[in-house]
Amino acid sequence: MRDLANTQVLKQYGAYFVDERHSTRERISPDVDPTSDEYLDEMINNFTGVLYHPAGSCKMGALGDTTAVVDPQLRVQGGIQGLRVVDNSIMPHLTSGNTNAPAIMIGEKGSHMIIQAYT
Repeated sequence: MRDLANTQVLKQYGAYFVDERHSTRERISPDVDPTSDEYLDEMINNFTGVLYHPAGSCKMGALGDTTAVVDPQLRVQGGIQGLRVVDNSIMPHLTSGNTNAPAIMIGEKGSHMIIQAYT
């Protein structure tokens, strides 16, 4: 990781290894060699997080999928009649990009499913 951050390509964009600018060794693992994989694991565990909009908490799945919250028609499984989830929480796998476009698509498709169900 440190070697990658020190390449010319990434340096031109201002990349740096966080420990080079912000001394973290004493706070994270004072007894661990800062060039070791163990130290890198500690850095990852302490300095990573969600940068975008969290989603995927109500997974959509096939009928009978016991790990899914909603079915392919976005209906909540498990006895709650008429309740649908129509937002990014239904995505079983998150996108690698911004979630705005998927949110719009899910809303459009969900509204069409609801209209179709009642007409």
